[in-house]
Amino acid sequence: MSSYSSITDTQIQSMARHAVQEFLDSCQTSSLTTCVVKSASASGLSLTGEHIQRVCEETYKMTFERMFEKAAGKDRYISYDPPDPSVVTSNLRVETVKAANAATRLQKETVMRAHQSKVATAPPRRFRPENAFDRFMQEQSEKTANAPAPLATAELYELRQEVYEAQQHLKDQLAALSHRETMAMHELSKEAMGAYNQGSHLGEILYACVRAGELQAAEVPESYMQKASSMLAKELVRRGCHVQAVKTAGMSEPNLRHPLAMAFVKVVGILHEREKTASAFQYMTDRRTSIDGGIYELLSQG
Repeated sequence: MSSYSSITDTQIQSMARHAVQEFLDSCQTSSLTTCVVKSASASGLSLTGEHIQRVCEETYKMTFERMFEKAAGKDRYISYDPPDPSVVTSNLRVETVKAANAATRLQKETVMRAHQSKVATAPPRRFRPENAFDRFMQEQSEKTANAPAPLATAELYELRQEVYEAQQHLKDQLAALSHRETMAMHELSKEAMGAYNQGSHLGEILYACVRAGELQAAEVPESYMQKASSMLAKELVRRGCHVQAVKTAGMSEPNLRHPLAMAFVKVVGILHEREKTASAFQYMTDRRTSIDGGIYELLSQG
């Protein structure tokens, strides 16, 4: 791995070029963020947050230049999402942790096999679904009295480490989602202000947004649409929009392809995803507490 200080502008540009080529080769089906993650990971370089920020900026600029060259006439309107440095950083960190764990796990397995010559071994434990710890404790209770306690403790320590890594990954995801929510809310507010300045009432704007959410994000609970519309209303009032009583009974269905509708649905989706991620993070926190209790109990018995 290269040191932080040895990374040059040429290497930054090389990673950006590979990311842009990947993006264009996929016909834009892959996001720029995903392409930057692949390019940076393949480089084998140790990247700081500043390096990743520069790679994302260079990738965004090169993508525009390449797409602008190919476009012509009215098709020169170019639109695509820029790479998100926080998501890139999170994904690269997870890949680095996995690589390090693979080497550590191999060493652990070599040592553990020497103590398990007469005991059937299970595959190396990785991060499991929500019932992982409960299942493990059930397996421990079913083992014979001759099963070595130190081995059970070692497995618990390993499982605890994996839960900790899952926690860190979820924490990074929450930070990335918070950034995405801020950016998406800014875009939604901009579209809503544009509609307001063109003569739409605040009530009409909110109705169009919520209705679009009901049609486009039916799987998302209504509470998230209410939360998003409340956030939007507060922001518009803060910007000087006047609240007026507007009857919605006669309003027509919103254009689901309108930027305002699409921006609102995006915010709703991010709010929903962040709530699920926060719940998963809390669950992992509870699981880690339970594992700590299991380790304490085994050590007490030993």
